[in-house]
Amino acid sequence: MFRPLFCDAHFHLIPSIEKQTELWTSGSSFYGVTCAHSPEEYFVQHDRVSLLKNEGFCIYEAFGIHPQNPVPEYADFLEKLLMQRKIAAVGECGFDFYDESFKKNEILQKKCFELCTELALKYDVPVIIHDRKALNELFFYKKVLKRLPSCIFHGFGFSKNEAFSLLSNGINAYFSFGKNLLRNSRRSIECLCSLERKRILLETDAPFMTLREQDFTPLSDIKKVYDVAAKYLSLEAAALEELILENFSEAYFLRTSTI
Repeated sequence: MFRPLFCDAHFHLIPSIEKQTELWTSGSSFYGVTCAHSPEEYFVQHDRVSLLKNEGFCIYEAFGIHPQNPVPEYADFLEKLLMQRKIAAVGECGFDFYDESFKKNEILQKKCFELCTELALKYDVPVIIHDRKALNELFFYKKVLKRLPSCIFHGFGFSKNEAFSLLSNGINAYFSFGKNLLRNSRRSIECLCSLERKRILLETDAPFMTLREQDFTPLSDIKKVYDVAAKYLSLEAAALEELILENFSEAYFLRTSTI
């Protein structure tokens, strides 16, 4: 019997748990990367991930200094996690100039991004990148990004040309698409369909990135993202699942087939 398999490249487990009791659709297999952005959130996340692994879910952890809450002091905690090999990636980190309340912290955002990328380079791990209305900032750091094992651009909402520019600068970039596909964003759909398929990831960003009628994004929405991506890529469900699992494994340097 066919058992659907989904890979959620980016979500937030702890706030998702606070909003829903059933996390995923029954009868499906899940791989995913959950991000925490404070020591307190990480400890709760880590305990819950351990329980979920005992239940057969393949959940990997990440920790980063989020640009909406740029606290440089978290860098010491991040390095401790990296030294102990507790996390699979650094992130999310990056830049958010979406409105003035975020943009006013531009200097702190830069400092935190530099701390995160320096540690990712030191410990040779992927970086999950958050960027809203600040892509030029990332191009300023292109030489650093090029040296990273991989860069996962979560919720990528820029154009295909901007994606190609990142790749042409030698960055091992993966582009993760989620709710923008469900919103029928022309730019996101065009970008998805124009990229080499080996560069594509899918995500929910649960419980955030909601549709207009939603109070929050449930983790089970990954199935909706897969369904619409399969349509735009003209792929059967099984073929898309195989593609995304391979890309997920490559992007995060995971040996998913052995878990």
